[in-house]
Amino acid sequence: MSKQQYYLYGLHAVQAALNNPKRKCHGLWATKEALQSLSIPQPLKVKTTQRREIDQLVGANITHQGVALNLEPLPGVYLETYLQACPKQTFCVVLDQVTDPHNIGAILRSATAFGASALIYPEKNAPDGNNNIIAKVASGALEHTPLIIVTNLGRTLETLKQHEFWCTGLDESGQSILQTTPFSQRTAIVLGAEGKGLRRLTRENCDFLVSLPTEEVFPTLNVSNAAAVAFYEYKRQTMQG
Repeated sequence: MSKQQYYLYGLHAVQAALNNPKRKCHGLWATKEALQSLSIPQPLKVKTTQRREIDQLVGANITHQGVALNLEPLPGVYLETYLQACPKQTFCVVLDQVTDPHNIGAILRSATAFGASALIYPEKNAPDGNNNIIAKVASGALEHTPLIIVTNLGRTLETLKQHEFWCTGLDESGQSILQTTPFSQRTAIVLGAEGKGLRRLTRENCDFLVSLPTEEVFPTLNVSNAAAVAFYEYKRQTMQG
């Protein structure tokens, strides 16, 4: 296995990768039961094996569901390339200090379900886009919505605004409630890490700061749950429009 190749696991993540013509897949290890749940649309080396061998490939105590796919990373997507091709009505997701791959994967799954055209986050202290935990939690969404890794988040927000995106940050200090904030045709929904929230410079670079209508006695949600609420509201408003 070359340094470029790695293992993807989980039935949904593996099936989505197999269906993606942009993926270069090199080998599939699967239990007999897992293999019956997969459709293999391309010529591929397949080995029917036991769970313990897959444990050795992906690591112990990993919920791999009896399948591991050896493949190459997806081609990288640059912000400039995305902006040249994205539609006039769309939303993207921008993450500020959200570094947990489980949260990133969950946000990516919701973003894809509601039609986001990209998920953007800074490279510092964050996993790269080929992290297999992100892929597993995203349950196939990684094959549909590009991850764009940037070096400077403030500059990225400015670039998005130059391309007619309105940047809407979710923040407890937001004076507006989510459902009373009209979304534009192009929206960047900006999310901060739990506890820390959005950094000061990120808040200052947002056009709007909005909060969720949660109860005072328990005002916060997991960032991936808050993200799903915001994505739904964008979808609801733009479908009505």
